[in-house]
Amino acid sequence: METILPVLCFGPTPALQRGLRFADWDAPGDVVRTREVRWSVGGKATNAARAVVRGGGQATLLGPAGGMNGGRMKALLREEGLEGVWIEVAEETRICQTLQTAEGNRIRELVEDALPLSCGEWGELFAKLEQALPFHAGLLLCGSLPVDAPDEVYATGVELAKAAGRKVILDAKGAPLRAALALKPDFVKINRDELRETTALEDVKAGMHALMEMGAGAVMITDGPRRAFVAEGRKVWAYTLPEIQPVNPIGGGDTVAGVTALNWLAGVPLHEAGRMGLGAGTAQTLSAGPAEFTLDDARLYTKKIIVKS
Repeated sequence: METILPVLCFGPTPALQRGLRFADWDAPGDVVRTREVRWSVGGKATNAARAVVRGGGQATLLGPAGGMNGGRMKALLREEGLEGVWIEVAEETRICQTLQTAEGNRIRELVEDALPLSCGEWGELFAKLEQALPFHAGLLLCGSLPVDAPDEVYATGVELAKAAGRKVILDAKGAPLRAALALKPDFVKINRDELRETTALEDVKAGMHALMEMGAGAVMITDGPRRAFVAEGRKVWAYTLPEIQPVNPIGGGDTVAGVTALNWLAGVPLHEAGRMGLGAGTAQTLSAGPAEFTLDDARLYTKKIIVKS
């Protein structure tokens, strides 16, 4: 893979992430205690950016940061070595929590909704996005939107990327995705549940073709450990993943999106970039944290994926 400019990862709902491990989750009684607490940064764009970096590329995060939580989020990302472009917003950055067993297996994910942004804050975000695009290889738009956000948020992102001559990858669902499809994003990566929510279709291949008819240049559908699909033009590739015993699946789809985007923007054919993304996504589910994998493990699992077209 040739060296390319960083991938710009835009996510309007970053999160301060609190991970708690419980040694005695099944103990009787209503009180469960833990001393093992880990603070990090979550959100789909954050995990995708991590995956880009672990996949051998560079990434820049762009989004809102609010209050003390936002300040701590930025500090944690600096410690991690992830670059960011932030706008200061009035509402506190949300806190999400991951509950795990002592072995790192996920018990429950507690997700707080991101609070609304003002019209001025949205305007500032889009201005920062427009300024950053020429210095990046492409744009990855991903994640849920804040409460009361307009459905056209990602459509605006696609429009700005097109104006800057940059490819755009979209990982969204429902009305925001449908609004963005009218602007013809180059590549849409979502999971099967999100495909069903967006198109109301149960059949994966029919849903993929529906997305392309609505404006997507190409589509990738993941479904946890089950078969994944890529559609581009009239071609469809099916990917059978190796059987594993996952520790924590959180961030698997974000890892697939980040690594696929990185390699595709570097010139790897999309069906092969998707295979590399799925290999990395498989490797990361064996770690306790999201988007944690080594290149060697990603390559190992990529080789084990069976592809049929």
